[in-house]
Amino acid sequence: EMSPNGLSSAALQLGEDPPVWEDAQEFLIAACDELKPTDLIHHPNFSYFEAMSAVALMEPKMDAGMLREGCESKSVEDLVSEGRAPLALSPSQLQQVAQQLLACEATWHAGHSLAQTVF
Repeated sequence: EMSPNGLSSAALQLGEDPPVWEDAQEFLIAACDELKPTDLIHHPNFSYFEAMSAVALMEPKMDAGMLREGCESKSVEDLVSEGRAPLALSPSQLQQVAQQLLACEATWHAGHSLAQTVF
């Protein structure tokens, strides 16, 4: 829950100071003349990994699993009834599923985003 000044109720309870906002428009306009196409203005704590791992679920631009217009989302029950998500798997199919799950987990252990690997 947010208060009128933009702080969460948890931040207010912790006694945190309200954020200080400064107008950066003039700086950014001036910087535009100096920037090359590959340059980036960012905070010193900026991390490409964190930026690429930030996933807004159900946001079409951020969620790789989000369905687009014209594609309908189906429930698990619908997929099972259509035979697209069978419950009875052969030993070979079970092995393939297990290998894919292990590959996803290994990718996560290698440092990739949990939301984009295991889940």
